[in-house]
Amino acid sequence: MLSFGANLTKEPSYEDVVRPRDLSICRLLFLGVDWERKGGKIALETLQLLTDAGIKAELTVCGCVPPTGVSHPKVTVIPFLSKRDPVQMERLVSLLRASTFLILPTRADAAPIVFCEASAFGLPSIARDTGGVGGVVEDGINGYKVAPQEGAEAYAKLILDVYGDRDRYRRLCITARQAYERRLNWDAWGLGARRVLESVVT
Repeated sequence: MLSFGANLTKEPSYEDVVRPRDLSICRLLFLGVDWERKGGKIALETLQLLTDAGIKAELTVCGCVPPTGVSHPKVTVIPFLSKRDPVQMERLVSLLRASTFLILPTRADAAPIVFCEASAFGLPSIARDTGGVGGVVEDGINGYKVAPQEGAEAYAKLILDVYGDRDRYRRLCITARQAYERRLNWDAWGLGARRVLESVVT
């Protein structure tokens, strides 16, 4: 399967993104324009389970607004960031740099580019194994997939396991960036598409 690339105005350097992250707080990033379809409820429940387990954790919701009445003291909501605006794009970049995990328990997706962007920043993705997610997120490489029938408990357990093993987490950040360089960029997509087209016409 050909994966899309990251839609970034400027590619971060390898050295910049694989540097050790501040892990004093487990910072979850939820990037999605549809709270329900992208699994916002599970992301919020995961945050609560982590805090119940004694983990200092917080969740940033970017791209949408949770339903009325849905809130948590450790949740920050950023309704929208435009990549066309340099200031807003820089804020998105800052979120990708500072976060510990991208969490996206999406119910349906074809080929989410957000996972490519997370990998560009060495940010591991935790996602539901549905639709085209499996073609982008490789278990143990740039994140992990959770079975479609599983709920927040499975997400929280997975995050606890990885976050609690700093060497494992560090390796995951590095291999996430390597996955971006190997296949989750537009140059790789172009080469792959060319090979497919050549195989058809020859």
